Amino acid sequence: MVDGSNAPLANETIKLYVPGDKIDRNYTTDEQGTVWFSIDTTNFTAASINIQARHKSTEYCYDSNWVVPEYARDITLRL
Repeated sequence: MVDGSNAPLANETIKLYVPGDKIDRNYTTDEQGTVWFSIDTTNFTAASINIQARHKSTEYCYDSNWVVPEYARDITLRL
C-alpha cells in the first residue's frame, strides 16, 4: 500500500474479508506497505473466490460541500 506520492505506508491495518465465508481478519503492513496472508481453501467448493481488502472505512456526510478522498480499490495478488 502506498500514499498519494507512491511512498510505502508501513504499520497500517488492512482488513481482509471473504464474503460468504467466515474469513474476516486484520493484517498490518510491513515497511514496504505490503501485507502477506494465506487462506486455507481446502473446504471451498466454488470455482472462484472474492477477496476484499479494506484500509479505512469511509466517513459519509450528505452535504454538497463535503469532500472525501477516494483511492483505487485494486489489489495485486502474487500467487
